[in-house]
Amino acid sequence: MKNIFVLIPNENWIVDRIGNEFCHNSRHIARMNPFDCDIIWLAAPWCWKNISWNILRNKKVVCSIHHEVPEKFIRDRMSDFLERDEIVDHYIVPCQQTYDFISKYTDRPITKIGYWWNSDLWYSSTKDDVVKYRDEFGLKHDEYVIGSFQRDTEGSDLVTPKLEKGPDILCDYIKMLSDLNEKKIHVLLGGWRRQYVVNRLIKDKIKFTYSELPSLEQIRKMYSACDLYVSTSRYEGGPQCLFEATAVGTNIIASNVGMASECLHNYSIVSDFYCENSYKVFTEVHNCVSMKKIEILELKNHIKKYDDLFEVI
Repeated sequence: MKNIFVLIPNENWIVDRIGNEFCHNSRHIARMNPFDCDIIWLAAPWCWKNISWNILRNKKVVCSIHHEVPEKFIRDRMSDFLERDEIVDHYIVPCQQTYDFISKYTDRPITKIGYWWNSDLWYSSTKDDVVKYRDEFGLKHDEYVIGSFQRDTEGSDLVTPKLEKGPDILCDYIKMLSDLNEKKIHVLLGGWRRQYVVNRLIKDKIKFTYSELPSLEQIRKMYSACDLYVSTSRYEGGPQCLFEATAVGTNIIASNVGMASECLHNYSIVSDFYCENSYKVFTEVHNCVSMKKIEILELKNHIKKYDDLFEVI
């Protein structure tokens, strides 16, 4: 067993959960202080300067790169990557898209290991529970509920769309569905920094319900209350919704980025939201939830790949 210190950002976001779940489920020993470890895992690479350079250069350093956006990988961001690369011994990436990108900027070894999902958090609900959840969120039973629970507005001004997350595509797609179908569309939003989407939905006169900081249990209920979850990202490491929606039993369609091909039924992967027949979400996409594809990525099984890698390192 190895002594491992996991650097998390303390942002109450997904990387914090990944770090905490690793510490509680790994066969290795989690250390609270980087002085006391064999390996430092930079699970939040943007926080790497929180650890002294002298400590980093005297430890084995593993760095996760979740995803990179080519348009943003310039000047300061590239400089930061190259500076950190001097003390990194090994990279972990969740998908081929990220692997292909960072391999152009480093000669360090890179291992592709996807994310896990926790079956203690994400599990299906009964039909009676779904009815109860929709009532809880004030959703009418004749509405077609579309979910989106990720932040997608730039924090610098809380106005500009975070284009790698595709909020512009999401809003265009929802507007198209609303215009072309008789069913009443209701959007269920979760997560912070949703200002761009909120403003677009108001402009397009599309009903929505927004919960800014729901608990994980609330998010599970929100997935269950949806008829469809839509992920329109241009760049991703996961995203986590691929596992979460599927495990809850909610139909999902997603752009072909990140781990989509590893998690979803082929029909649930959308190559071009602007060209897709909008009726697919009301007909053929149903019953395409593919639990078989994500079972091997469940936490208790999949964490062994991380453990094995740290043992080798």
